[in-house]
Amino acid sequence: MLWSALLRWRFFWTGSAHAEDFTGPRIEARAGWDRASPGDKQSSVDGISYGIAAGYDIALTDSLIAGLEAGVDLFNNDTSWVSGTTAFESSAKRDIEFAGRIGTGLGENFLVYAKAGYSNARFEETMTVGGTTGNSRTELSTNLDGIRVGAGLETKLDDGIYAKTEYRYTNYEQGVSRHQVVAAIGLRF
Repeated sequence: MLWSALLRWRFFWTGSAHAEDFTGPRIEARAGWDRASPGDKQSSVDGISYGIAAGYDIALTDSLIAGLEAGVDLFNNDTSWVSGTTAFESSAKRDIEFAGRIGTGLGENFLVYAKAGYSNARFEETMTVGGTTGNSRTELSTNLDGIRVGAGLETKLDDGIYAKTEYRYTNYEQGVSRHQVVAAIGLRF
């Protein structure tokens, strides 16, 4: 029994994916967990992210690919707090990403990759003096630029169909950061 398990494990990991299995244009829908950490005294806020992306990958060698990707994500990260007679509301609105990735085959149908790129996120804040129905309400929308890094595992499910799981970390201006774990299903042309 142990011997058959070792043979299956060896077969699974020793076959190398061919780069052409992971090349060409692609589109995907993705969703996952998001934690935005503001640069000030408020605590981190967890939420759900969902979005779309498009990319293009080319083969550098038989088992190495490189690619570019652009994506847009939306969030439900909303938080509110009160300090004295002033109420605050904060929400993460959208994130635009441009990134490059490099990956290598792992097993027959798997690609492990690392990515790095640029991200621009929009955050909105509202301050109401005198409580939630106070006399003065101020709204502020902020766009922050950031550097994103990440890593993921892509699985070829069928001809042209893939799934992937990815971890991303983004460091924005003003001390704001974001951790994300997303899953995607995509179509490669």
